[in-house]
Amino acid sequence: MAKIAIIFLLLAQIASSQTQELNYSSMKVVGAYQRLAISRNDSILQLNYIEAFPQNWKEFLSVFQPRDLSQLYPKYMKYIELLDSIRSKHPVAIGNLLINLATKAKWEADATGKIQHMLASYSASHTIMFAELLNAKTQSEMENVVTFIADVESYASYSEYQEIIDSLKTIKEINLSEQFEKARQLRMKEVH
Repeated sequence: MAKIAIIFLLLAQIASSQTQELNYSSMKVVGAYQRLAISRNDSILQLNYIEAFPQNWKEFLSVFQPRDLSQLYPKYMKYIELLDSIRSKHPVAIGNLLINLATKAKWEADATGKIQHMLASYSASHTIMFAELLNAKTQSEMENVVTFIADVESYASYSEYQEIIDSLKTIKEINLSEQFEKARQLRMKEVH
């Protein structure tokens, strides 16, 4: 117990020197990350981390990809990877978060690309839940989620995309699978 307290104090000291210029949303993520880092298997701390994570695209960008590349941008990978590491334990909460982010998302590389790949992987492995969550969105939100997932340079190295389509067909979500196929065709016609 004493070791955990010492580790927590050291993390708090490091964080306090790093968080002096962080916005409130970034500080929430850092605090939840530090608590979860001490006890990664604690389900309540995992849910707290998910809740502390930015819940909309504007907030996500302000934390992980601001124009000046400050806030948590330099270490965005560790924060997003921790979120991904608890996906199997909280698939509904993670699915809700990722889909809510993607309803307004636009690919911009770096942190946005990491979220895009995380969402694609989630969609391929939790297709039934993904379809249920996506079908609860408005048509324009659904279209943005599909377009966001489809926005890649090369489908040859993006096996998750075809897995999503195949899985959607398997569960008889033909309309969604057709939306993914259409988005891919449109994306392949665009010139970079």
